[in-house]
Amino acid sequence: MVASHLGPDRLDRHGRRHPAPGVASFGAIIAAQVVWGLGYTCISGAVDAWVTDEVGPAHVQPVFTRATRAGLAAGFGGTVLAGALGVVSLRLPCSRRAPASSAWPPGCR
Repeated sequence: MVASHLGPDRLDRHGRRHPAPGVASFGAIIAAQVVWGLGYTCISGAVDAWVTDEVGPAHVQPVFTRATRAGLAAGFGGTVLAGALGVVSLRLPCSRRAPASSAWPPGCR
């Protein structure tokens, strides 16, 4: 049968391909990204405006500089920690106490 050569896709009786259940279509992924992008656009400047309003325009630059430094340091520290955990064991970050319904990868449960 032709459908066996198409992998996870299947054919209907007219020969059209349909994705397997649980596989998102390209259009659905694009639509979700558009919605996410619109939401992020509305939120992204709100925090900066709120901090500027609270601190004052004259004193806001050092606050943003400290926040950027803290974010970069945390990202660097997380990268080093992830590398160290990976050297010890790739399964080390996985927790046995994670519930079965969590988003952990299947090998971690």
